[in-house]
Amino acid sequence: MSVTGLTEREDDEHKDSFLYWIRNHYSSVQGHIAGQLKVFKAITGEVSTINEYFGGSGMGTMMLQRIFKPTIHSVWDIDPMCVSNLETLKETHGFNNLVVAEGDAKSTILSAEQCDLEVLDFNRFSPSKIRTWKDQFDAVFKRTPKWIYLVDTAQSRVPLLRKAFSDALGYPVVNREDCLRGYSKYFFEHYSYIVEYGAYSNFACMLLKPSDIYVEPSLEKISRLDGMGALQTW
Repeated sequence: MSVTGLTEREDDEHKDSFLYWIRNHYSSVQGHIAGQLKVFKAITGEVSTINEYFGGSGMGTMMLQRIFKPTIHSVWDIDPMCVSNLETLKETHGFNNLVVAEGDAKSTILSAEQCDLEVLDFNRFSPSKIRTWKDQFDAVFKRTPKWIYLVDTAQSRVPLLRKAFSDALGYPVVNREDCLRGYSKYFFEHYSYIVEYGAYSNFACMLLKPSDIYVEPSLEKISRLDGMGALQTW
């Protein structure tokens, strides 16, 4: 796929746009896309409705459309250039079930309709931000989705922030795997959801589902080849 504007952005005119960041951090994008793809493919059963609050470049949107072929897929972004790019993606690929709108996730998450899959693809997120987004998490879990996709962008900082992350999760975090287990324990204790699967490197992509009993998550480390392969696919 192509992302509108990425090849034209040789100057700093749009440096505040997320699309500009992607163009200059493509190696990070590779791993992120690989993690997303692994998580989306781990989902079993039908997914008919999707809420995606951080549409960004549209790469995740493309995967969601092609993998699940939802009947309703709502996608928002706060960045007008990203919204324009998502509209172009919709028109180019004929995604007639894709509803694109501009909006701040702090508001859109609170007002969204119930769906099968909630996509929380934060631009920046770590255990320390759970409290900041508590109202939004409460709203998401109250809608009882079949699945929740959640990203943590701070895994590379685990060695420096073990105590802060441990305090936020109420779980002893020593390494990245511990951090994902801590997320699972936290969401199970607070919302009766567990992290079923997690793909991680310097960030983590997690798949949450409701559960009456606690089960340890299945964890997989992402390689550079995973990232290159994912971009070639999408």
